[in-house]
Amino acid sequence: RGEYRGAGRLRVDGHGGADCASLSGPLSLAKTANWRDLHWSERLGESRDERRRQPGGQRISAFVTDDPIHGSVSATQSFYEEGVRVAFEAIWGEHLHLGLFTRPKEPLIAAQRRAIRTMAESLDLPADAEVLEVACGVGPAARHLARRYGCRVSATNISPRQLAQGRDLTEAAGLDHLVRFAGADYHQLPFADGRFDLWWCQEALLHSPDKARVLGEARRVLRSGGRIVVSDLTVPTAVSDAERALIYARVHAPVMWDKADYERALAALGFDIERFDDWSAQVAPSYAAIKQAVEAHRADIPPGFPDAQVEAALAQFQLWVDFARAGKIGWFHFRARKGRLAATGNRQ
Repeated sequence: RGEYRGAGRLRVDGHGGADCASLSGPLSLAKTANWRDLHWSERLGESRDERRRQPGGQRISAFVTDDPIHGSVSATQSFYEEGVRVAFEAIWGEHLHLGLFTRPKEPLIAAQRRAIRTMAESLDLPADAEVLEVACGVGPAARHLARRYGCRVSATNISPRQLAQGRDLTEAAGLDHLVRFAGADYHQLPFADGRFDLWWCQEALLHSPDKARVLGEARRVLRSGGRIVVSDLTVPTAVSDAERALIYARVHAPVMWDKADYERALAALGFDIERFDDWSAQVAPSYAAIKQAVEAHRADIPPGFPDAQVEAALAQFQLWVDFARAGKIGWFHFRARKGRLAATGNRQ
């Protein structure tokens, strides 16, 4: 399903550090006497126990890397696999993104679905279009695009749990013939150049320490004239470092850009911006609704989660509500088309 390589060191119980290729995802251990031949690849469809214990009975105890991208990918994967977040996701359902509200106290799910519909409007994708969604969560956008346009969607993620849940939901919806789930990191995609007509990403670029690289990968896998459709949370340049640290901590974000950062990066990569919508006013209502949903269904949180963990998460939701109301967290939606680049990297 594609292999990714990068410098790192692996510790396995009973063995010292071993140089290996690495990336986020379950580890596949080659049957070899030389621990330096270990490789890192996605193994999908395995149980948690199978992922934890590999051939030879060796148990993975730690992965250590100084690479900022690999470290960020690992931190993001841990964030989406941590128990309290999994419990919260069970409360607010398959839509894990922000919403576009049209009236006070509108249900969060209605606002979340409206955000996806708004991002997808006027795309006019033909039935033979190939779409790539990165950081797909459990696939609500992929299913919407497949249902709306009849197109084929490759939905990718670094969370094995979310991939498995996405497959189940897609099969139940009768869309598994159009939507395929696969493990992939958006910094280094396992797809050929020029394969896709559309690259889609919702509120996930904030997790990348190298967003220009992610957008560069989007450009690489798009056909000439292909488009990217993105929504992402932002932090204005004027926000202090101390406040940034508090904002980043809630989502384990290494860095969050402002609107101008995206505009510069898109121009440098040869994208023609078709629309740029400011949805910042929707951040506070979205996180207020998420917080209210957790509070209303707190009794449904499975036993075993310390109250202190739940309280800390609720406090962070409120912190984001307060920062958003103060104009210190933004949310933008943009659509851009792949243009041409001269050999020097300048626009033609």
